[in-house]
Amino acid sequence: MSSNTEKPEELILKGRLTIGNAQEIFTRVCGFFDNTEDFKLYLYKNTEIDLAFLQILFSLLESSHRLKKNMSVHIDDPAVIWDLIVKTGFEANFNIKKDQTGTDYYIESKFQ
Repeated sequence: MSSNTEKPEELILKGRLTIGNAQEIFTRVCGFFDNTEDFKLYLYKNTEIDLAFLQILFSLLESSHRLKKNMSVHIDDPAVIWDLIVKTGFEANFNIKKDQTGTDYYIESKFQ
């Protein structure tokens, strides 16, 4: 388990994040989530994201808030997920902002 002085655990998810690999994604993410208090999730070079992944992401952010874990989600191309967020009615639950470097974006939830 990470303390505040340790580097946060990091997980990078690339490619398709869809129902076809949702179980694998869920298992990988939960492995990190369950074993750390400080966790960074990077979504890079994603070619497709669907509702199954969006639901996993929403659940992770809600759980991290409830369990007082420090979780951040970073994405290189917010367009790949924002259209889905709007089409599924989640725009009241998520916000995408530029990170401090101004080169990438991070996804916030209403829980943060």
